[in-house]
Amino acid sequence: MTVCAVGEPRVRMAPVAYGFGPVGKALHVARAVRARMGDGVTLELSGAGHTGATAEPGLFDAVTPPGSPAARADLVVSVMNRAAVALAAGRGEPVLFLDSLAWLWDGPLAMPGDCVGYLYQDLPLLSVPAANVDSQPGCRPIGGITGEPPTAPSAPGRRTEQIVLSLSGLENFENDVCRGNVWYAQMWMQAVRTLEEEQPELAARVVVHGNPQALAWAGGVRGVSRIGSGLQEDYLRDAANAAKVLIPPGLTSIVELLHAGVPFQLLPPQNYSQLRIAQAVNQSVLDVAAQRWESQLLDWLAERVVPEPVGSQAVRNTICERMLDGAPDPREFAVLLESTAEAPGPDLVRSVLGPGDGADTVAAEIERLVG
Repeated sequence: MTVCAVGEPRVRMAPVAYGFGPVGKALHVARAVRARMGDGVTLELSGAGHTGATAEPGLFDAVTPPGSPAARADLVVSVMNRAAVALAAGRGEPVLFLDSLAWLWDGPLAMPGDCVGYLYQDLPLLSVPAANVDSQPGCRPIGGITGEPPTAPSAPGRRTEQIVLSLSGLENFENDVCRGNVWYAQMWMQAVRTLEEEQPELAARVVVHGNPQALAWAGGVRGVSRIGSGLQEDYLRDAANAAKVLIPPGLTSIVELLHAGVPFQLLPPQNYSQLRIAQAVNQSVLDVAAQRWESQLLDWLAERVVPEPVGSQAVRNTICERMLDGAPDPREFAVLLESTAEAPGPDLVRSVLGPGDGADTVAAEIERLVG
């Protein structure tokens, strides 16, 4: 089925406003679309704040605020954004829904409109229950959504001493600072500032990536460490040759780093999906060091399927409690930075991610629908 009329098709990428994962996937898909269709397609990104600032210049022809697209799209690619599905239904725009968390839901997502297809990320690390997807129209599994790193990762002996601290999962910062998960940024930025005072040589090796506005709100750094630009390409470039990357257990970051062959370690989770992802990584064949919150409630939740808002609120409450207790301990943070990490080998990566390029699969479906 082709959904496009005559002329250059217009495709709107509409990631849900929740951290960097959805917009990161939208950028990987957009690059794959450009690789397939070049300038023969008009690409629009629907998003405000860090969503628009994350893309490199020239990738999109237009960036529009959510809910107020400039022109009718021939296809809307919704990255877990059900509000975009409802908006598209009202405008008579076909929707391709992209779900990277189908393994997490406690049942199939209720769609507020019709979709021409439903592609869901299905990995050996986090297999998807059939009941969560079988009722969706045009459902089809895809591989990990990522892309080639801007620079090839160096061999272990040639890596720089730089350590990347990624705090990229901050929730909905532009929507409401007080209700977003900014406690997480506050505690880690305070740890970096303490490190700058007590161990400036170690601190000088640290570059912090994430939403620059949120990191500045959380206190920023004092000049010895560095804060990245907020562009996804800059983060991937820094990560590709770093000694290691410290990340919350967000699925997009894990897939990117495994795919690129970059050593990484896991920070404690920011939300319920990350709690479950960390548990899956711990139970997999991967040998990845992971920090965790000491909490009987979260230990119990990590093994349960509950509504996502319920689980995420429990994690937020734990973060707040740990922050009030003074976490992370500055000495433990320094030890974490100085510890070594190794990238899993290709065979291990394939065993947890499976075969296939999810971004290119989505791009091929877009090309088919609008070509």
